[in-house]
Amino acid sequence: MFCLVIFAAHTLGLAAAAQKAVLTLDPPWSTMFEGDSVTLTCRGPHSSGRTHTSWYLEGQSLNSTETNILHIKAAEVKDTGKYQCQTSGFTRSDPVQLTVSEDWLILQIPYTVFEGDQLVLRCRGWKDRTVSDVRYYRNGTDIAPSHTSSSYTIQQAKTTDSGGYHCTGSVGFDLSKMSPMVPISVQELFSTPELRVASSTETSEGSPLTLKCVTQLNPQKPDLWLQYTFYKSRRIVKRPTSSPVYQIAKVGLTNSGLYSCAVRMMTSSIRKQSPELNVQVKQLFSTPELRVAGSAEAREGSPLTLQCVTQLSPWKSDLWLQYSFYKNGTIVKGLMSSSMYQIAKVGLTDSGLYSCMVRAVTSDIWKQSPKLNIEVKQLFSTPELRVAGLAKAIEGNPLTLQCVMQSNPWTPDQWLQYSFYKSSMIVRGPTSSPEYQIPEAGLADSGPYSCVVQAVTFSVQKRSPEIVIEVKRVPVSGVTLGVQPRHGQVVAGEQLVLSCSVAAGTGPLTFSWHREGSGLALWTATLRTWRADYEIPAAMESDAGEYYCAASNGHNLVLSPRVTVTVWVPVSSPVLTLSAAGSWAAIGDAVEIQCESHHGSVPVVYRFHHEGALLGTRTVSAYGPGSITINLTSESDSGAYSCEADNGVGDGPQRSALSHLAVLVPVAGATITTDRAQPVLMVGESLNLSCSVQVGTDPVFRWLHNAQELDAASGLGLPSPVGHVLYVESVQLGHAGNYQCIASNQLSPQRVFLAPSEILVITVREETCFSAWRRSTLDPEQQEPPPQELSPLAAVGSSKLDPTYGNVYPQEQGSGDVVYSVVSIKKGGRDRPMGTPLRKKQEYLVTYAVLPYSKLPRDSATRARASEERDQPMSDIYENILRP
Repeated sequence: MFCLVIFAAHTLGLAAAAQKAVLTLDPPWSTMFEGDSVTLTCRGPHSSGRTHTSWYLEGQSLNSTETNILHIKAAEVKDTGKYQCQTSGFTRSDPVQLTVSEDWLILQIPYTVFEGDQLVLRCRGWKDRTVSDVRYYRNGTDIAPSHTSSSYTIQQAKTTDSGGYHCTGSVGFDLSKMSPMVPISVQELFSTPELRVASSTETSEGSPLTLKCVTQLNPQKPDLWLQYTFYKSRRIVKRPTSSPVYQIAKVGLTNSGLYSCAVRMMTSSIRKQSPELNVQVKQLFSTPELRVAGSAEAREGSPLTLQCVTQLSPWKSDLWLQYSFYKNGTIVKGLMSSSMYQIAKVGLTDSGLYSCMVRAVTSDIWKQSPKLNIEVKQLFSTPELRVAGLAKAIEGNPLTLQCVMQSNPWTPDQWLQYSFYKSSMIVRGPTSSPEYQIPEAGLADSGPYSCVVQAVTFSVQKRSPEIVIEVKRVPVSGVTLGVQPRHGQVVAGEQLVLSCSVAAGTGPLTFSWHREGSGLALWTATLRTWRADYEIPAAMESDAGEYYCAASNGHNLVLSPRVTVTVWVPVSSPVLTLSAAGSWAAIGDAVEIQCESHHGSVPVVYRFHHEGALLGTRTVSAYGPGSITINLTSESDSGAYSCEADNGVGDGPQRSALSHLAVLVPVAGATITTDRAQPVLMVGESLNLSCSVQVGTDPVFRWLHNAQELDAASGLGLPSPVGHVLYVESVQLGHAGNYQCIASNQLSPQRVFLAPSEILVITVREETCFSAWRRSTLDPEQQEPPPQELSPLAAVGSSKLDPTYGNVYPQEQGSGDVVYSVVSIKKGGRDRPMGTPLRKKQEYLVTYAVLPYSKLPRDSATRARASEERDQPMSDIYENILRP
């Protein structure tokens, strides 16, 4: 087997004379078994399927078809050989080897392989029998992994993958077999590029340069899309483009170097680099050099010549050059044919960095020389005019002006001359002396002065800067401000004297006094003395502050240092304020006492007093009150309170007016009492109740009867209570009940203190009155009522009486008569009142019974009948029986 690689000319003007047809196989295997089929197709770049095609085997005509397809069915060994085809408009194709094998094992590969293609190797057994233990070899070396199937794939073929390949394996139950060796040649898609200079002329400065990257495409791949990249010294100078050309419009010496190009397919990673091409640019003339003509140093006043030196190349000796000169980057002489630049008389300003530029007129090549530092040495420095001695000119004193400069050792002093000017008018010179003297300065000598130094030999002249000479009177100095009293401490109302003095100064002096923060002067005086006073007869608090004075004799104003004046204001009488409303407070309250003096300097010491005793002290460092807080514990905290303020100024402490505080003791422990041993009264007796408290300031009492407040409107007929006493002259049954008193006092309607007493129960009883008749054997008509009404012997019991019977003895023992009683009972309120006296022994002892009673009729018949009926036993008629 063999593989033939055919190269086509690239489209850079290197086209072939005619294009070849391309022969392809389907399936693409170049080796097959007997009986297999294959289709051969003859293609041109633009040919169609129906075109007359000639077929060749081993160079001999095989067949002709009206289409571009040739079918080989059931191939035989005799069909082995190199096949070619030719179709209309194309030359004969490259041969394609087709091998028909009758071996047990063959290796099938594509009939053609290109760089970047996927290369598939297939180890096939006779009649597609199973092949096991397959191994693949290239040039006799096993290239397959440990476990390999019947095919092996190389994903991206490279030209280095070319070589002789075969495979081994076991076919069926036979021993291991080896296929015949098949050569594989991986064809290049395009050749390794070559970088060429397109022009044939030599590359010199200013000429154009064109580099071409030349490569050849494989004729079977004429439509590849390539990109070209250009490098200089392995650095990119032109990024990837579709153009194989790199151009430099005008080359310079810096364009010399090693160039190369790289070609890359857009659709794959195949990239090829050309060998480097050495490009040398020949210079037209050398880089210029700037020189100082002659060997003399550049000195002030001397001439200076600069020369721009360059060398022409031998092959360009007739080149036309132009020159220009620069100082510190700025052109000082434009393009000209002369290489010389001259300065007739240099000065210090001519120092700097110089360079020259040379231009080739025909090729427009510019070259600049390195910079040359020209330093002009000065003969002497710029002079300076000074006043000798004192720094300032004083009226009447001598004045000497000196023109000072520094000269070089090689500049003799006799070469120098000095001139002095006032307001541009010469006042002395030229002379060899550097001094100008005025024996006695006057005010008219004031003005601007300068001096000029001239080197006679070199004609160099330099002027000093002007200085202004001002002849002055003796200036004011040492201004101080004195204060009386000393240290600026003055009490309000006292005199304050501010003395302004100077240590030196001539002429009339103008004094002025100032306080910091006030815009205008407090006072101004012009005197021919070194001291002046400003008086404030009576200092006020507003006069405090920082003071200074100023003094001037018309030429300068001098200020004194600041002096602080403090005006001490005595405190005013303080005002004492109690936090208690209405000057009343209750025990347990906390009362704040404030003391404030509305005028006076701080700090202020406030002292607080109660009835003359010191309570406490407060020091206030800022304007405002001082205060203390007291907790009221007893009535002894009542009384007069005062405070005093003291700041150490004036006549001593100032005392406030007295403020009185009353301490109220809340009522507590209310008790109600009566003047009787027992709270039981008979109707008509007097009642006296008293209410008292254990503690309490000015208590007020209220009385309650059966939980209702007692007053004239209560309907009980009781008088209104007076203070802590309730007195009833004659009690009635309605006065009985529960009595209570409530004591109270208050600081305000919002703060009321109450103390209720216990409840006292008062009982009121009524006496029982009755009538008695004596009953005898006499006829009823003869009976008469007793001559008098008897007093009750015992108290009436409860409202429902249980009848009790007994005999009543008459007044006289042994009379034998029984006394009958008819009783009418008026019920009292309760049991017998306390204190009712028992009857004496001789009084009747009667047990009373309730008996029905009716009056006897007036007529005798009715009376007799009534008498008989009364003598009959009746259930509701009773009689008193003699007690045995």
